[in-house]
Amino acid sequence: MNALHPRFDVFDDSGRFERLNKVRQRLGLSAIDAQSAHSDLPSIGIEIEMTWDQAIPDLRETWYKNPVRPTSLDKRSPEYKTFSRLYRLGNRAVQSKLRQVRGIIPQVSPDSYQEFSFYPTRNAHFIAAEAQTLYDIDILSDTIEYPLHLTISDVPSHHDAMALLCQLELSGGTTPDRITAPLHKRSGSWAQKGTGGVLKRTNHELIGNSQNAYELRTLAATSPDQIHSILDTAQATVVMQNHDTLSWHSVRQMIRRRFEAQDLPWTPWEDAREHPEVWDAYRQRLIEQS
Repeated sequence: MNALHPRFDVFDDSGRFERLNKVRQRLGLSAIDAQSAHSDLPSIGIEIEMTWDQAIPDLRETWYKNPVRPTSLDKRSPEYKTFSRLYRLGNRAVQSKLRQVRGIIPQVSPDSYQEFSFYPTRNAHFIAAEAQTLYDIDILSDTIEYPLHLTISDVPSHHDAMALLCQLELSGGTTPDRITAPLHKRSGSWAQKGTGGVLKRTNHELIGNSQNAYELRTLAATSPDQIHSILDTAQATVVMQNHDTLSWHSVRQMIRRRFEAQDLPWTPWEDAREHPEVWDAYRQRLIEQS
């Protein structure tokens, strides 16, 4: 069975909370109260990517964001042997924890050490509760920024998806380092800021009855509360896009003016590696408002 297509109804909030709290009980964690959501909210899901130097606590201090990589060490050196031992022990502990949450949060098609693919829901509180569980057992840490992809249904157009992404970025949904990640990639960049950060998904790629959705890829997860805020903002904005178009047009124009005031392009940006000054300017803008 494909891990992304479970045997249970992912849109049954009470059932999902029950499953989650059974896992939390086995982990020695307190239960999280179930909360309902309006059935007309857009479906939403997230993916969080985690590298090994983010995942293993005993290696974070030395290796997280360290430009030197273990592969550059002499494999006969004491430093490499220490790394290898800590990695082996730490990975074993992390994998043991991951097995306990795999039934509620699949780890599929890892782009890095692990990629958590949260099942879609219309209830932002539920995904926040699942993410909280990963933080509670120290799989995720609020001292680390993790790449986050958000997929949301019912966005009227690609133009609206790009404006939504900009709004989320400017509302605490990303970080300066996350935005400038394309400067350090061999290929690819972000949409609105390039070509890879907004991706339309069709119904055969989605769980549920949604005909299409947009995946927004320039975001970052920094804490359970911040994740919940991103989800709430995204859903409220898409509701506005569909049911209060005058207000949405006003918000979209405000976002555009904020970009243009900083001399940032509103249309897709040039390649990050060829025009890094634009990306660095946006980074500085995010630093100033943080």
